[in-house]
Amino acid sequence: MIRLFLAVALLGLALPIQAATYAVVIGIDDYAHFSDLEGAVNDAEDIASVIRGRGGDVMLITDQQATRSNIVNAFRTQAAKASDGDVLILTYAGHGVQLPESLIGDEVDGMDENFVLHGFAEAGPGVGERLRDNDLASLFMEVPDGVTVLFVADSCHSGTMTRLPFEGAELGKTRFLELGPIEEDPLPAPEERSFQIDGSGLPHVVFAAAARDNEQTPEVLIDGERRGALSWSIARALEGVADGGDGQTTMTDLREFVRASVRGFSGARQTPDVVFEIGSRETDNLSTLLSPAGKDQEVESEAVPPKPARPLAPGPTPALFILGEATADLTALSDVAEQVEDEEQAALVWNVAEKRLVDRVSADLIAEVNSPADVAAAITSWRAIFGLVRWTPTRAFEMRLQEGDQRHMLGQKVTILVSPASAGPAKGHLTLVNLASGGEVQYIYPSEKSVEKGKDVIDRGADDKTFGPSKVSEPVGKDTLIGVITASPPKELRSALRSLNGQAAPEKVLALLQTHASDPETARLSVLPIHTARP
Repeated sequence: MIRLFLAVALLGLALPIQAATYAVVIGIDDYAHFSDLEGAVNDAEDIASVIRGRGGDVMLITDQQATRSNIVNAFRTQAAKASDGDVLILTYAGHGVQLPESLIGDEVDGMDENFVLHGFAEAGPGVGERLRDNDLASLFMEVPDGVTVLFVADSCHSGTMTRLPFEGAELGKTRFLELGPIEEDPLPAPEERSFQIDGSGLPHVVFAAAARDNEQTPEVLIDGERRGALSWSIARALEGVADGGDGQTTMTDLREFVRASVRGFSGARQTPDVVFEIGSRETDNLSTLLSPAGKDQEVESEAVPPKPARPLAPGPTPALFILGEATADLTALSDVAEQVEDEEQAALVWNVAEKRLVDRVSADLIAEVNSPADVAAAITSWRAIFGLVRWTPTRAFEMRLQEGDQRHMLGQKVTILVSPASAGPAKGHLTLVNLASGGEVQYIYPSEKSVEKGKDVIDRGADDKTFGPSKVSEPVGKDTLIGVITASPPKELRSALRSLNGQAAPEKVLALLQTHASDPETARLSVLPIHTARP
């Protein structure tokens, strides 16, 4: 995989708006010879709309228009317009595939990453309808160093998964194709100058990738539409949503926002990356790169006052499909879900016979359920978590499991790792609370004794804080660990969370976070989904 970088430096209060923005935005749902997607064109149209709204010049290429020649010509057309200080954006949403490398010795794993275009085929002329990573590296080398390039790759190249679909469930559409080697390739060998290209050769490029090399990229459901979580996050970042309330979106803000939102929307099935190199380029505030003020203008700006805290509210009412005959009174479901007759239209499925509530998008078990009241409680928690995922990324720090994002079985042990935030309070106080699969609140940390000993303090720049290992216990399903780092000891928050311990009260947890953790300067948050099941 090629590694692409951008140099970044802080801007002063007088912001020179010198960047004109040119973009080539690609989205492919319609494939001539392979399975179609549902959200790639949504991604492309969203990103194109945002860039145009900020004064950018966009060439939008979708479906049948997405040929190799059209894309290469469009990129060169846009690149020819750009000059020093400008921004050139290339985004791709669609299928990806790995194929044996075209330059022997170029890749560590011997495989090239390829972006699959509308007319791609396994044999014949259609084989050439793809873009190799070397091809993109060569195109980026044509761009003058003074032009900042942002490349967004919302696809994947891996056939593996962080975890298998839950028994009886199917993972929705993913942006991956699995193919054998190509026997007769009509494409010429890549340029030698793209051989083993790395960040040192392309310091003017930022690379945003949807997932790690061993992860598939699922299409997720956001605001009722199939989307790529990375593209949605990039679009919101370009709108300025990632600024944390201070009016400036730094590249660090971008990376933390994208990582938190993509992991949240995908249920930790994918971990994105935004790769850049800190250096001397005057491009720290991403918001100014897409200003409609135009080129060669200067905007005098005083310190930007913090924005009002964005409201934290539950997510939308999900479509629910009931598999089997539910003889009980379903009144409890009417306020939390919309029942649908077509399983394909559902976000959640209640399997009555197997007593399971399953997320159709991520193919994960949400909760084991015995009654409509159980289903309603689990959906209420699901909606609360969805709302939290939308709210948290602008003020995020990272939590993860040492054992990884796979499904963890009863009796297995897991260890939680908490990484200090790169922004927010320099010395913070950590609080952990869990929303169990049925919505029960479980106060985790700290105990009063830990507070007395100062163990709840976490310093910015310190090593990861470790909790566990702890055994996985019932109930199984999707737990959501919520972490809060506050500048001062959050006595009221902790007391209120303790009072909710054991209650099914996810919406009350949201209200407490809104009250006590809204300001990103004094509070940072993290959400960690933990998927459990019976052996």
